Amino acid sequence: MNRLINLNNHIQTNGAKKRQRKFAHAHGGTPMNENVIPLEKTERFGVYRGALSSAGELTQKERIGSAYMKRGTKKFRLKLWLFDETSYFVLPDSKDPKKYSIVIPSEYRFANGEIKTNWHRVGVGEVAGTYLRLNVYLLSEHIFLSMFPDKFHLAQSSNDAESA
Repeated sequence: MNRLINLNNHIQTNGAKKRQRKFAHAHGGTPMNENVIPLEKTERFGVYRGALSSAGELTQKERIGSAYMKRGTKKFRLKLWLFDETSYFVLPDSKDPKKYSIVIPSEYRFANGEIKTNWHRVGVGEVAGTYLRLNVYLLSEHIFLSMFPDKFHLAQSSNDAESA
């Protein structure tokens, strides 16, 4: 019994120490691991609803979400404000560079703890001027993903780079 109590005290003490270190790091203390490699910056792109003119301009434009892409990759992570808990992924077609697939992951955990991820196709996309025209199967109209990063986001990234 004493052994169980000592183990419980040890766990509680270590948990408190970890919380203190985490708190100190968040408030200007020294980080636990000095050898952390920073993640690459992510660029943000606008996602809109509207009508695409024959000139390739988006009219009646309303922003409905954002898409994110890590520099050096080709897939977007799509976040629609209407479905803020869900991340969709927009991937280029391996055969046709003007075509895209919209997929969503679903994870299943086996009894042994192993996780299996299945990818389900929920839409398609194609290049339309400076946008990707996305057809999500359950939405009644197309949505448009800008192929150019947000200006504010780019300005913020360049300011971060200048201050570093």
